[in-house]
Amino acid sequence: MTPCREKQKKKKEKDMFTVKLVRCHVTKIIQAEEVNIYPSGPFSAMADDPGERTNDVREVYTSLGAKSFVFYVVKNAERPPWMHNDFQVFDSAYVENDAGATTEVVRPY
Repeated sequence: MTPCREKQKKKKEKDMFTVKLVRCHVTKIIQAEEVNIYPSGPFSAMADDPGERTNDVREVYTSLGAKSFVFYVVKNAERPPWMHNDFQVFDSAYVENDAGATTEVVRPY
């Protein structure tokens, strides 16, 4: 393998994201290799059909190695009636790249 390819491979291995989940004045920080954001549905009920999903509730999926976590971003961190108590809800989320720049702001709308 050429030295240039080795540097590229090492750089790809280092690519990490920092996800800052905010609820009121509390921030939870998660390190992740992969971050996916999905609309989950209207606040009143989670929509099974993807065409009916809205951004009232947004799901933030993170993974690091074999571990994965799911968090929900909801207006005022108010738990929807259909959501189980073991799901964590937040007001907003900020995704940062490995350089520390915010690349995505996640809020319900």
